[in-house]
Amino acid sequence: MVYLKKNILLNENVHIFACLQNDTSLSDEEQTEWIRSELKNHLKSLHWFRLKDYPSWVQWRDNSVNTFPITDQWKQYLLQSGSMLEYFQLYLAYDKMCEYERLTRQAYGYIVRMRPDNMLAKPLDFHWLIWTDEQ
Repeated sequence: MVYLKKNILLNENVHIFACLQNDTSLSDEEQTEWIRSELKNHLKSLHWFRLKDYPSWVQWRDNSVNTFPITDQWKQYLLQSGSMLEYFQLYLAYDKMCEYERLTRQAYGYIVRMRPDNMLAKPLDFHWLIWTDEQ
């Protein structure tokens, strides 16, 4: 959390929309309280993900994977790993961000996708986004 606060949350206009799984011994409420105390006003949405809450997505995933022209080994990998699930959770967080944009009538200029296990040791630098073609 130290690196996130130091290198990502550089001003009050940086917002976080999170969809997380709680794999700890703490309750969702305890985790939420800690995350909110650390991120303060940067946290705009926090959703605790449980696969059992999305049976239609599980069915879609299973049906989709079984129609892919790939080996059974790859199918098993996709069904058992978190790779497809990770992007579904990204969609859920993105949906909350879009809802926030609609409610506040503001659009985000830049979106950074991060996993909770990522660490950035230096501040994000977007100065190159305003460069001219010559630069």
